[in-house]
Amino acid sequence: MADPIVQHRWRRKHRFVKRQLNVMARTQTHAALAQFAERFCLRGKGEAVAFACFVTRALIQRADYSPEAAQMLDDLALGYHRDRSALGLRASVASAQCLLPIPLPGP
Repeated sequence: MADPIVQHRWRRKHRFVKRQLNVMARTQTHAALAQFAERFCLRGKGEAVAFACFVTRALIQRADYSPEAAQMLDDLALGYHRDRSALGLRASVASAQCLLPIPLPGP
């Protein structure tokens, strides 16, 4: 753990653009983040999380214009929720409402 003085200095310097995020995750998630960091030349697991968010936002934007991307995003979301259920992880009631399909662009 970092020295409290160093933590305070970091928080003061980055107070408007960064916040610390401590997340408990399965070992395979930590391993995947380390792989992302190595494969995409990122500076560690924290930046890998930011990169995963960036990629997800890009895919959501692409889904607005591409039926294939929208279908892929729906498939990924359903697969994630199915795997989460298979692993015995508790799902919130709200997660069932989040599985609405992404509307495809009109003809």
